Amino acid sequence: MEYNYLDIILAVVFVGFAIRGYLKGLILSLASLVGLIVGLYAAWHFSDFLAQELAPFLRLSEESLKIVSFILTFVLAMFIVYLIGILLEKVVKVAGLGFLNKLGGLFLGLIKGGLLISIIFYLFVLIGGPAWLNSSTLKGSFLYEPVSKLSSYVVSEMGELFNQKYQQPDTLPDKNNDQGIIL
Repeated sequence: MEYNYLDIILAVVFVGFAIRGYLKGLILSLASLVGLIVGLYAAWHFSDFLAQELAPFLRLSEESLKIVSFILTFVLAMFIVYLIGILLEKVVKVAGLGFLNKLGGLFLGLIKGGLLISIIFYLFVLIGGPAWLNSSTLKGSFLYEPVSKLSSYVVSEMGELFNQKYQQPDTLPDKNNDQGIIL
C-alpha cells in the first residue's frame, strides 16, 4: 500500500513525540504530565488561600488577584513536581537504568502522540476537517485505520466527560464513506 500526505503527517507526529519522549525519558515525561494535573488541582483548590495571603502586599483588584494567585499556585505546584522528577531521574541514572528510562519515555511519547492525533481527529469529526482530508485520502492511507480505531477508543473512554458538555458523534467516519472529514 502506498503512503499519502495523511500518512506522512501522522508519521511525523508520532516520530516527533517518540523522539521527544526518548530525550526526556519516562520519569521527566511523567513528571511533566503529573505536574500539569497536580498544578491544575492545586491552583483550583488552593489559589484562594494564596490570594488572601498576597492581598496585603499587592494592590490588585480582587479579580486580578485571583488570576495571579491561580497562575502562581499552578506554576509552583508544577515546578515542585518537576523537581521531584529530576531527583528521581538522577536516582535512576545512578542505578544504571537510564536506557530503560529513555525507552519508557519513547513509548510514553508515542502514546501522547496517539492521544493528540485522536483528539484532532475527534475535533475534525465535530467541526469538520480540511478539504484535502476526504474519503480518497482516507482510503489511500495506511495509518488511518489503526489511528481511527485508537481515536474511537479514546472517544468512547472519555465519552462520559464530553457528553456532559458537548454533543458527541458515536464513531469516526469510515474511510469508505464518500464524505470523509469535511471542513
